Amino acid sequence: MWVTLASCVLGWLYPVMWMRDRRKKREKDILRTLPGYLDMITLCCQAGLSLTGAIAQAVQKGPGGALGLEFDRMMREMRTGVSRMDALNAMADRLDNKHIKSLVSNLTQAESLGASLADTLSAISDQRRTERFQQAEKLAMEAPVKMIGPLVIFIFPVTFIIIFFPLVMQFLETQR
Repeated sequence: MWVTLASCVLGWLYPVMWMRDRRKKREKDILRTLPGYLDMITLCCQAGLSLTGAIAQAVQKGPGGALGLEFDRMMREMRTGVSRMDALNAMADRLDNKHIKSLVSNLTQAESLGASLADTLSAISDQRRTERFQQAEKLAMEAPVKMIGPLVIFIFPVTFIIIFFPLVMQFLETQR
């Protein structure tokens, strides 16, 4: 009976945990590849391509991954007749990521105001890269704090045993 109950609980919880881990991994992959895609799109826009052509080139030549698949899906939606901004908004809604939503809103605003998309993309790319670097620095600063627990639990006791064992043995011999 207990095995059946444990199997039911595990069968209920494991898919939820698996999907959560997959979603986190996918979001991390998207954030990791976003500056590269933005650089590639920016370069193509500066070379004279439209935003749609630049995204198509980035999808074709860029690294694979979740963001590439989403840009590819967006391009397919645009080929079926959806406007570029509607396709971008749909992509932002699907990904549900604040950085992608910010990118889409900035592109929408730049296009509506007639600003240079290449300059806008360049600024966004620099900002994303800076945020990524700051996140890496934050994680590096947290590493020593996370190491204290294993250090205190595993390394310090062994060190004290190695140092004090000969002293205790010598003390016990002198007491006899």
